[in-house]
Amino acid sequence: MVQRLATLTLALCLLSGCDTKIYTQFCTTDKTLPISCLRIDSAQHDVNALLHTLLNDMNLSDSCTFVLRGIHYEVDACNNPLVHAIGGDFDGYVRLQLFHEGSCYYRTQQDFKSAPWQQKMQELVQSIKTDLQLQAATY
Repeated sequence: MVQRLATLTLALCLLSGCDTKIYTQFCTTDKTLPISCLRIDSAQHDVNALLHTLLNDMNLSDSCTFVLRGIHYEVDACNNPLVHAIGGDFDGYVRLQLFHEGSCYYRTQQDFKSAPWQQKMQELVQSIKTDLQLQAATY
């Protein structure tokens, strides 16, 4: 009975966190650097274009020392029956990493399942704006 309850609890944890939890981490102990501009530099053209659209209210500059890189990754088909049985499979993930002068400053990631990656990327952008207290540019 206890083992069955533990298995059910584990399955519920995996199911509940699959596509809604946003994982964030500061890569440095100094979390107070003022961020007055961003440079978007993603190797994926679709991510680059989306980030420019979502952050069009920010001071975007090619000479900024804060570089935001984003990716989306879609997982190939998973054939593990255990993963499917407990609902732990997912379609992919989106990730944003902010670098300052070449070193990781902050990163955030979210898995997605049955949702467009663009929607999840938008959630990450909102999260990074809140966590880093990013303000819209004043022109």
